[in-house]
Amino acid sequence: MTGCHDMRFSNDVYRVLQVDDEGGQGASGKRISDISGPLAQAKFSIFYMSTYQTDFVLVKERRLLQAIELLRELNYEFDQEALNDHLGHSPPSSSVHSSNEGIEPMHENFEKCVLTDELQCVGLNPHLKSDWAMTVLKILSYPELISPGGKSDSEESIFQDEDSPRYRVIQVNLAGSNLDRCGIVWSISRPLTAHMNLLYLSTFKSANVLVSADDLGKAEEILMSDLQKGMLTEVVLEP
Repeated sequence: MTGCHDMRFSNDVYRVLQVDDEGGQGASGKRISDISGPLAQAKFSIFYMSTYQTDFVLVKERRLLQAIELLRELNYEFDQEALNDHLGHSPPSSSVHSSNEGIEPMHENFEKCVLTDELQCVGLNPHLKSDWAMTVLKILSYPELISPGGKSDSEESIFQDEDSPRYRVIQVNLAGSNLDRCGIVWSISRPLTAHMNLLYLSTFKSANVLVSADDLGKAEEILMSDLQKGMLTEVVLEP
């Protein structure tokens, strides 16, 4: 990696909380806002990544137990066996505070653009797990068994899209790339979820909001209005 002179990295280690919800992709926007809201108010800097079948929330390892404690207080359930495997049985070392005292809001200008490509979510069909598991095994160990002329009917069937809508990506440029900022996910998702569903992908330098192509105009209108009014003035630095 020494050849990547422009590469930047965080000094913090991040841990991943996997979010499984029976609402599925149809309730992804509300889920993003509901989870990121209390974390923002408690001053957690997070990355949020929506996927086809689940969501991932990345929090700093040093505050992982605090985040778990907060979400438990809000009646989120955790896989106790997984927690025991990765965290041991130690209780959180300190409580979560949501006070703004001593933290100044950040007033910044954020630019947005709409990416030209349309996207569609595709995932592996859980009902055909044995089929696609065998395909993955072939790809990794026996590539000569893969049909050279294209996908077979069985290979096509391992994917499903459940009539996923065509998505357009609104990319918000997060100038400064300060990984200690918290509240960005919530500030962007909150005004949109009142009007439409969405997916969200955090990156080091941008927030990528995926909305249905039919909702693009309304989403741009909402974001432009909020950006001009200082939508992210509630964004603060994580203590």
